[in-house]
Amino acid sequence: QLATIRNKAAGYVKDSLKNREVIVGSLCGKIYFIDYVSGKASRKSYDVGNPIKGTMSFDPSYNGNLYVGHGVPARQPFGALIVNLFDHSRVSTFGRDAKAWRGWGAYDSSPIAVGGFMFRPGENGTLYKLFTTDKKVEIHSTLRYKVNGASPGMEASMAVSRNYGYISDNHGNIIAVNLNTMRPVWHYRNHDDTDATIVVEEENGIPMIYTGCEIDKQGESGFCYFIKLNGLNGDVVWEQKIAGKKAELGKTTEGGMFASPLIGSGDCEGLIFSNISPMEPGNWGNFIAFDKATGEVKYRTPLKFYSWSSPVGLINEKEEMFIVTGDTYGNVYVIRGRDGKILTTRQIGNNFESSPIVIDNKIIVGSRGNEIFKLSIE
Repeated sequence: QLATIRNKAAGYVKDSLKNREVIVGSLCGKIYFIDYVSGKASRKSYDVGNPIKGTMSFDPSYNGNLYVGHGVPARQPFGALIVNLFDHSRVSTFGRDAKAWRGWGAYDSSPIAVGGFMFRPGENGTLYKLFTTDKKVEIHSTLRYKVNGASPGMEASMAVSRNYGYISDNHGNIIAVNLNTMRPVWHYRNHDDTDATIVVEEENGIPMIYTGCEIDKQGESGFCYFIKLNGLNGDVVWEQKIAGKKAELGKTTEGGMFASPLIGSGDCEGLIFSNISPMEPGNWGNFIAFDKATGEVKYRTPLKFYSWSSPVGLINEKEEMFIVTGDTYGNVYVIRGRDGKILTTRQIGNNFESSPIVIDNKIIVGSRGNEIFKLSIE
């Protein structure tokens, strides 16, 4: 996550050591601050006590708050916290919620700011509506729900269109929530566990949502159901099924979609892209382009290994779109969007599970092999 820190007292964007910092949460349980230009530490790291699996969120009001979620309980307290980056103080630590209907208290999702509130989905089966200042956090209201008697956890972040929030959970439920009332609007069952964050785009004033599931609860084999829904009523616009299975790679690894899709632009207008993993020897991972209107598969580009990292797009002066993505074997790919041709690929890391960020023609991405890379796309 790239952050520029606003000095509230002076009322301008503060040059935080080198104007821009890359702020990275790590599985070692630390937040790292990196100078964007040099790649060196811009300030001392901050220890949050437990591994961080999801992307951290910087408060868009520039009050200094960084929202962090624990992913694995190495120690207590285990849950969610807020760190103020102006003075590295701990604003809030939120551990086990006694009112939650599910006991697992991890937060792999990222909060999102809407209408003066922060909304945070939890793996304890609760969507929180929070009111925050630079030194205070209060729970305004919550949504807790059960489907067929079970309260699923939410690992994906929430997508928003106007006053509607779209959440998915590890039982395959997709739910639209009125964020003003914190009440469900509609519910759709998409077959299996969904960790990838929903993508939403308006078409003729109607929010359309795109999402896909894993191959987990279906058994050893099944399908990734990649779908487009009408965001106002949950009606299915189209559904595409991509076959796959689980694989034994030291541990059971699920197939399907773990990365958020990417909407095409420029010369790829009308397409949506996603990394989907069949998890079959010789066909571990696919980069797939779908027609947004029909769901038709326009092409599949085989990757060398499966991918959980979300693809990102770059547009050149000719309105040509190029996609950068990584896989879990440390390969980085540059793909021409209109036809799926791999223009270059290099193994530079160990395992890319995190998603890249794009700044101009620069890509910044973290590797599970204890490295963070800044790449130039020429």
